[in-house]
Amino acid sequence: TADMVARSYVMNGFADYYLTYSAVDQNKILGKVPLPAMKETAIGFPSESVLLGEKNLLSLEFELDVFKTPGSYVDDLAENRHGNPTKSLRGGGANYAMADGSMRYLAWGTATCPVNLWAVLDEWRTHSALCRPR
Repeated sequence: TADMVARSYVMNGFADYYLTYSAVDQNKILGKVPLPAMKETAIGFPSESVLLGEKNLLSLEFELDVFKTPGSYVDDLAENRHGNPTKSLRGGGANYAMADGSMRYLAWGTATCPVNLWAVLDEWRTHSALCRPR
């Protein structure tokens, strides 16, 4: 199926929005019924909100869910893919497509800390932040 095709990116599943405004876990309804439309205006900080990020090639995910077992979603990311000649697990960085249409290179760990750029709602940007030691 299309979900199993190899790809190097993962898209934002906007779990914080859907959990807050739809009162349902998007993973329970994904693929079964259409999700309600999310307005672009729901993204309060489009230049600081990730739409697509680089994915760990071993991950089968095609969307990132920041509420997946707390913190386990970072295993789906390839935050150390570029600028990392020693192949350190916690070095280098990755490329991201932001909601304002820009592309940005972010150093390892900065897409989730001190603000989680994968969350779009103010209350979740810090609530779901995941800061890991370098």
